[in-house]
Amino acid sequence: MPSVLSNACMVAAIAMGTYGTALALVGTQLNILPLMLLAQVGDGGSDFAVAAALSLVLMVVCVIVMGVGDIVTRRRERGAVGTGH
Repeated sequence: MPSVLSNACMVAAIAMGTYGTALALVGTQLNILPLMLLAQVGDGGSDFAVAAALSLVLMVVCVIVMGVGDIVTRRRERGAVGTGH
């Protein structure tokens, strides 16, 4: 279970930065942070204050996800060292 959670955190962090895949699969019909950020700084958008706020939210989410993955990995490594594996 710790491996699954750790890998899920890694996949979530990678998925947040790959707006191209989401854009290709669903277009602009899905409101996810990377696509909303792209819309704010893309050709039609020029609201840089909103883009800055969205980028900070995206960064906080990524830091939390990666932090959870790091905590899970450290606990798993400590458990493996304690059992002699």
